[in-house]
Amino acid sequence: MYKIKTLNNQAGKSVREIVFGVEDGLVTTLGLTAGVAISINSNNIVIISAIAGMVAGAVSMAAGTYLSSKTQLEFLKTEHKNKKELKFLKSHFDTPSQAAIVIFLFYLLGGIIPIFPYAFLTVKSALSTSILLTVVSLFLVGCWKTKLTKRSWLKSGLEMVLVGILAALIGYLIGTIATYYTGI
Repeated sequence: MYKIKTLNNQAGKSVREIVFGVEDGLVTTLGLTAGVAISINSNNIVIISAIAGMVAGAVSMAAGTYLSSKTQLEFLKTEHKNKKELKFLKSHFDTPSQAAIVIFLFYLLGGIIPIFPYAFLTVKSALSTSILLTVVSLFLVGCWKTKLTKRSWLKSGLEMVLVGILAALIGYLIGTIATYYTGI
């Protein structure tokens, strides 16, 4: 029981970075793969572009998380001179370094999912499989977070899918528009 409570406490401290990392990794990479797949019918180009984008995104998210978490902690230190309040705040949030590592790893975890089908399927089949895997993954992340938030798993899962797919749709639309205007 202690191990489960400890895991829930750690996940609770990192829930923002876990959800943000996985969702952004899934959505950004799906948008990128869909945009490239629509524009250029080449698995190798889709995979190389997506891996480069995924790693760049993970590094950027980690750097931004580190800097923003550090800034927030510095602000809280100026606002809360009481040591008990500071101890409480620190016990409920990761350090900036921990937050950066968590978001980096979970961004990569989310990002690899939309890329995976392009290693085994034609671009057309991979695109639809990538979308399906991303939708399922978004739904499962939405369901998972309810273990900590105690919300309805169905509402949370559907919310993740709706927000994520609307964001990914932009990449698809840009690829379609670029193909139309460039003739590629």
